[in-house]
Amino acid sequence: MATSDFDRLWEQVQALSHTERQELRELLAQCQSEAADSEEAFEAGLVAAGIISSPIHETAAADWQPIIVTGPPLSVTLIEDRR
Repeated sequence: MATSDFDRLWEQVQALSHTERQELRELLAQCQSEAADSEEAFEAGLVAAGIISSPIHETAAADWQPIIVTGPPLSVTLIEDRR
């Protein structure tokens, strides 16, 4: 969204009454919930298809550690293998 579009939208939100803002909050919360549900369903479909073994969550990603590889850089090995 362009900055000018966002600014216009923000001005319109600020002009809303308290009741209208509450309705907007509820609608946005519902949209966010639906998006989370669809993401979970998508991940479940990937697991069911055997594409992934389990969904990766942010906590698992935070614990990730790189693997130490000995020898030349992997990019060099790939280039040599393709020749």
